[in-house]
Amino acid sequence: MDVFDLPESLKVKEITPYHGQFFLEPLRKGYGETMGNFMKDLLITELPGFSPVSITFFNIDKSNKKLEGTEEDILNIVMNIKNIICSLKKGEEYSKKIKFKGEKKVTAGDIEDENLTVLNKDLHLFTVKDKNTFEIEIGIKRGCGYVLSYEHKKENNVPFNKFYVDSFFSPIVFIDMDISPIRIGSYMNYEKLTLDIKTNGTVKAQEAVSSISKSIIDALSMMAEKREKTVKKEKIKDIDDGTEREEQVELAEVEREKPKDVNEVLISDLDLSHRTKNCLKNFPYRKLVDFTTVSADDLMRLKNFGQKSLNELREKLADYGLTLKGETLE
Repeated sequence: MDVFDLPESLKVKEITPYHGQFFLEPLRKGYGETMGNFMKDLLITELPGFSPVSITFFNIDKSNKKLEGTEEDILNIVMNIKNIICSLKKGEEYSKKIKFKGEKKVTAGDIEDENLTVLNKDLHLFTVKDKNTFEIEIGIKRGCGYVLSYEHKKENNVPFNKFYVDSFFSPIVFIDMDISPIRIGSYMNYEKLTLDIKTNGTVKAQEAVSSISKSIIDALSMMAEKREKTVKKEKIKDIDDGTEREEQVELAEVEREKPKDVNEVLISDLDLSHRTKNCLKNFPYRKLVDFTTVSADDLMRLKNFGQKSLNELREKLADYGLTLKGETLE
């Protein structure tokens, strides 16, 4: 079988570690737009990052829900905190409680610690008034794409002083593509794809492209899995006289080999229903073994994740000798 032309290499122009241009050539005409749009969508929606997801105010009046102790109101503080660019050294979720006393202009750098790294340290968050004590707690989480505030909620009854926020997890802040025609010998039906990518500083541009490229390979690898012929008997009805007879029918079935190392099994590798996969799409864990640290109650809080999806995931865990947190194999 003929194989379509593939670029020999990817050329990279590093403007800064977090801003790079990537050149892919030669591509047959039409492949540049296809591959460029595919990469853009995946970089924005599938590349994981960290973002604030909730804010709890401890200086809020329950009767009128007015904030005390700061010059800014709740809305302004929430909007400022949403813009924090950060990453965690350990873990998928983190809660940071901060407390200030006396007049102070608080910036994003003031919340940084040994586990929480803040990139835009000069970002203004709020101003504490003179002789006041002001305390808040910020919830930070790892995720993908854009997630609406209500999708973060875990409690059935959210405390009056806790506010969930919309989160944009992708570390990509700018991405553009250009497609230009090129000549290969006497042929003009080739083109060059240029991707211009900037990140927010939490991941290098080359690492972002490499990570997404590996994800594409993993997702499409099932198309290249070996096929084995199986034979089974089926009843065939004769069109002429209406009699039935048994014949051997060859069927081609795709056989996916289970990874030898259970720690490398990805959720995307599993034969889960479309509904279950959609529910787990925005969950921070990508490996099956990570779900041993998640309880059934945690999963049932996910939007549209019901008992059927829970049982389906339990079965897949059991296939590999694993269970959800707090459960045992029967």
